[in-house]
Amino acid sequence: MFTAFWRHCETTGQQKARPLINDPLAGRLVEAFLPQATQAALRSDAAFDVARNLLACRTKFIDDATVDWYAQLQRSSKAQAVAAQVVILGAGMDTRAYRLLRGQPVTWMEVDTSLKTLAWKRELLRTMDADAGGTIGQPTVVCIESDLARAPDVVRAADDARQWLPALLGHSPEFADAFDAARPTLFILEGLLEYLEPSTHAAIFAAVAGQGMGNGGGGRQRREQASENGIVLQNLEPSFGETFNRQGRLPYQRLVTAAEQVVVVVRRRRRRRRRRRREREREQLY
Repeated sequence: MFTAFWRHCETTGQQKARPLINDPLAGRLVEAFLPQATQAALRSDAAFDVARNLLACRTKFIDDATVDWYAQLQRSSKAQAVAAQVVILGAGMDTRAYRLLRGQPVTWMEVDTSLKTLAWKRELLRTMDADAGGTIGQPTVVCIESDLARAPDVVRAADDARQWLPALLGHSPEFADAFDAARPTLFILEGLLEYLEPSTHAAIFAAVAGQGMGNGGGGRQRREQASENGIVLQNLEPSFGETFNRQGRLPYQRLVTAAEQVVVVVRRRRRRRRRRRREREREQLY
C-alpha cells in the first residue's frame, strides 16, 4: 500500500512542475485503503522525500522497460498487436496492468501472498473505472496466490526447469489456464527481493529462466523464444537498507549488491551443470 501512496504523491505533487510518473490509479487505491491518519504520518516523516523519489525513479524505469519490451516485440514481428504476457511477482497494489499497453493482447498475471487482496484491488479498480466512464478498458488480469519464499525448496525438488515456475506458483489453476510458455513473457520484480532472504533470489531467477526453454522445441526455436522473454527488477543496495533499518522503518532482509546476485546465479548454474554431467556419466556406466 505504501508503494501506491508514494506513487500518488509523485503524481499529484504540487512542488514539481513535471512529475516523473503519472499513476492516477494509485490515488484511488490510497483513498480506498489507506487511512487519512496514516497518510498524514507518512507525509510528515523525515524520509518522505527520499521514499517518494525512490518510488518515482524505480516506477519510471520499470514502466519504460515494460513499454520498450513490447515495442521491440512489435518491431521484430512487424505487427502492431502481439499476443504476450507479463508476470508481476509480488504485485501488491501495483497498477501497471491497468495503465500500460492498453488495448494490446497482453495477459497480466499478478502474483502475491494474498489472493484476496489482488482480487479486491482488481474489482475496486474496475468498479471505479466503470463509474468514471471507462478509461482503463478491460485488461486481462489473472490473480495468483503464492509464497515466493518457497523458491529454494521448489528448485531443489524438481529436475525439470520448466516445472519450477508452475511449482513455485503452487500449480494454481489460474496460472495453468492463463500462462502460455510459447508466448513472449516479461517478468517484473519490484519491491520484492529486499523482503526475501538472499538465498531465495537465485532460486526465483532460476524458476523464471526455466520458462525460456519453452515447450521443448529445437535448440534454435528455444533460443529465439528465450530472446523474446525478459525480466526487469529493482535491487536495493545494502547501504540503503542499513540506513533505513537503523531508523526502524522497513523490515528488510539482508540486502546484497547486484554483483553478488550475479555470482550466486552463476554458482547455481555451475552446480546444476555438474550434477547433470554426473548423471549422464552414471547413465553411460549402466
